[in-house]
Amino acid sequence: MVLFHSNSIHSSLVTTYRSTHGLLRLLSITIIVALSGFPLSSAQNDGTISLRENTPIGTMIASLAGSTIQANCEDPSTVQVKSGLVQLDSSWSLLTRAEIDRETADCDLKLSKSEINCIVKISIFCSGGGKFGFVDVLLDILDTNDNSPSFKKEKVFLSMPENVPQNSMWALDVASDPDSHQYGVNKYSLVCVNCDQDSEGVFRLVDDERRGTDNAILPKLELRLPLDYEEKELFVFNISAYDSDNNMDSYQLFINVSDINDNAPIFAQSTLKSTIPEDQQVGSVVGNVEAHDLDSGRNGEIEFGFSAQESLPDTMASFQIDPVTGDITLVKSLKNQGGKDHEVIIYARDKADSPLKDEMTWKFSILEKNDFVPQINYISLENSEGCQIPENNEVGHVVGYFEVTDTDDGVFGETEFRMVNGSSLFELNENNGMYFVKLLTVFNREEQESYVVTVRAWDCRSDPTCDRLETLVPMEFLVCDENDNNPMFQDRELKLEIVEEQPPAVLAKFHAFDKDTGLNGMVEYFIPEFDLSSFFSIDNATGEVYSVKPLDRELLGDQVEIPVAASDKGQPVQTSTARLFIKLEDINDNAPRFVNPPTFLNLFENSKPGVSIGTIKAVDDDKERARVFYSATPNSSQYFRIDRTSGQVSAI
Repeated sequence: MVLFHSNSIHSSLVTTYRSTHGLLRLLSITIIVALSGFPLSSAQNDGTISLRENTPIGTMIASLAGSTIQANCEDPSTVQVKSGLVQLDSSWSLLTRAEIDRETADCDLKLSKSEINCIVKISIFCSGGGKFGFVDVLLDILDTNDNSPSFKKEKVFLSMPENVPQNSMWALDVASDPDSHQYGVNKYSLVCVNCDQDSEGVFRLVDDERRGTDNAILPKLELRLPLDYEEKELFVFNISAYDSDNNMDSYQLFINVSDINDNAPIFAQSTLKSTIPEDQQVGSVVGNVEAHDLDSGRNGEIEFGFSAQESLPDTMASFQIDPVTGDITLVKSLKNQGGKDHEVIIYARDKADSPLKDEMTWKFSILEKNDFVPQINYISLENSEGCQIPENNEVGHVVGYFEVTDTDDGVFGETEFRMVNGSSLFELNENNGMYFVKLLTVFNREEQESYVVTVRAWDCRSDPTCDRLETLVPMEFLVCDENDNNPMFQDRELKLEIVEEQPPAVLAKFHAFDKDTGLNGMVEYFIPEFDLSSFFSIDNATGEVYSVKPLDRELLGDQVEIPVAASDKGQPVQTSTARLFIKLEDINDNAPRFVNPPTFLNLFENSKPGVSIGTIKAVDDDKERARVFYSATPNSSQYFRIDRTSGQVSAI
């Protein structure tokens, strides 16, 4: 329906024209148009077109034929409709242009009278040829039930302690429905998925509270019966929302009932009895206690412990109870406690902030036994690490002593000690329970590095009838090394011949060994200082001797003697020497050189041919090629002659 203006409509028309000078200008014209009414279908009494949403595209909703806008505009093609919802056809009929959805339409809240109404204002106008027409159409989109209720979440989790007060309430999620309230949510339902007959009525749905202009339901959950975690710790509900046509949506509500500490631990038995041998191995489990607690979490977590008892402090130090498993473990020897009976109070306590506990009695007896074998320990009096006998020792020298211990008491702890073999090498002397080892011979490590002597200890020395225990131990005595050997060269002398002027290279390799061990037997090589040290070097580790620059026979002579030394790293240092003899073979590496050559030789005018003018002297440093021959240059041979072997110069 067209909205009729009670007064004339003032509208500004902005048009354009081109001047004689071709410039584009803007012209604003104010036109007053009086609109007369025209018949439209589906009219309401307030001058609004009512249209139900989801009306098919192309449905005629009004006719502008015979209206003022037709009279002013004449041609419907010049009419503009400012809306994507409707359009004007050639017969001046107003048709739906798109399928209209009330929930997404741009409703004018000022024009809409209530939540039910959704009024959209549509402007229709034309301009051109000096004519202008304008009209507003108010379109009231009527709601249909085309939406279902919807929850935001598929699952909701709620937690509450088991002691929550009865009749407590919790607000539930509200379902949304874009439709108006007449088609919106009108009821909720609550169905327990995992309830049995006893838990079916613990909760109920309350949906009698409403709010807002749309009178929306506010669902709540009410606790009707007391909760008990030990009976049921999880409730699962399907909560559904329905509209007037029973369109619905649901979500699952998970209610976790949390535990409170309303149950004390309970032992499986009130008394535990054990018999423990005195020689029970430390670390072994000698008993176990069990308890259970109906609560959960820290309220149901149990820790075990011994209650403090002033009468058993020493005994209880021998045991430890695992706070989690309840295993009772022997952590300290029961030596000297045999033949005694004990009672210990054990508690089981939960880990709540205000813990509850239960107690029981552990009764145990300790059986006395000869349960420990004698232990043999050797203490060396030598300062050397890893060895016990000094090399080149003096006879009668004491190198250490044996100690024998037995942790048993009484006759079980009385010990005897003997050496099974090695009596020709060692002698035992007892003093206050210590057995000192005296050397009976001189030891040489290079002859034998170690000696194995078996020693024997047993208990019950004063009572041969008791069931005694004994220990046999093979004891290895290592002879300590003295630096009493020099490094020995495999070759004390090496000889070789080489051609002079060769590039630096390895000339020879020496090898030395030392019978000692460790640093005493570690050999390194060096060349002692001598006149030709700058020509030679040696690898400290390998003994390779090499030249560091070419060897010149004319400088060094026909033969070079190089001293080589090998020393160990012991204290004091031991050193041996060897020699390398090198014979240098000559090569023709030197040119003849003149000896004090004269600058001028004098010749008198009119001298006779063959007269001697002087003698030229030249020498050659090479040994095998020391003979020198003379000759004159070509430009002087026509005037002078030089003797080939003597160097005498004469005139021709």
